[in-house]
Amino acid sequence: YQELRKFYQSLPADGKFTIIGVDLMQDYSLLREHLAHILSQSKAAKGNVYLDSLKRMVDTATRQGRGQLGAFSRRLLDQMTTNVRVAGTTGKNHRQFLRLVRSLSFLQPGVTRDSIMYQNFEDYITINELQQEKFYGFLGVYHCLTTSYNNVLPFAALINSVNEELAGKVTSIIMNSVSGKSMLPLVAQLRSMMPSFVIDKAIKDDPAYKDGRYMPYDLSNDQSMVLIRGIEYLKKQSVPNQVTLFRLNAAGSPYMQSKLSGEVSGFQTLKLSNQSAVTTDGMQYILLFRNAHAATPLTL
Repeated sequence: YQELRKFYQSLPADGKFTIIGVDLMQDYSLLREHLAHILSQSKAAKGNVYLDSLKRMVDTATRQGRGQLGAFSRRLLDQMTTNVRVAGTTGKNHRQFLRLVRSLSFLQPGVTRDSIMYQNFEDYITINELQQEKFYGFLGVYHCLTTSYNNVLPFAALINSVNEELAGKVTSIIMNSVSGKSMLPLVAQLRSMMPSFVIDKAIKDDPAYKDGRYMPYDLSNDQSMVLIRGIEYLKKQSVPNQVTLFRLNAAGSPYMQSKLSGEVSGFQTLKLSNQSAVTTDGMQYILLFRNAHAATPLTL
């Protein structure tokens, strides 16, 4: 991100890009900050019961209670279309406020995380009229897969098959790792799955993680935790301490006729839903990182 910021600052005014977030809300403290920022830039009408209720719900929002937040947001959207007093509460930041409420309204039982990501993406494009723009995603491996895995359509697959302007135009580059580490966020779900002594040792061994927000962990794809069948072939064609880009859909490529390097077993199992699908249905390039150090947290 720091390198991306430097690159951004070097661009001319007419060549700058915008970073948008489309993921399902994971950190509710950020949600509180975001809503507070929107409202701080506006002259919100006092005594608006809907706005006051939304602020109270966001202040106490949790992963377990997000369904209630979604239901309330859907009611609020209905009011914003029929009640002038409600619709005008956020002044110049109305578009940002509308996007936030619509994003929260997508939270419903049975709706997948990637479906919500897609709805957020579609919503952002529509509201800002960006149908003809190019987009570059920076997402977790599963979300970048361009066909169905584990009987669910990932984010990239939804764009590739549903969006009229972008269908068939998505290219995915998947990162694989050998003899390296990744930075993992120490959220409650991870703490519940991983022994505390493993977490404590990982943090203790590297001072960069001492605040306890993240931990470095070995998630190499040649180990049983997240094993990729065929990673050994990529390893033979790469160099230690470097990053190598492999094009999987070149003429005569075995990846166009098999599932080689196309599935993951172990802790995070990823299997092609269709038995006849091949690796290049799900990804077109692989970036192989060898001996990479885990990212380190940005200083707060």
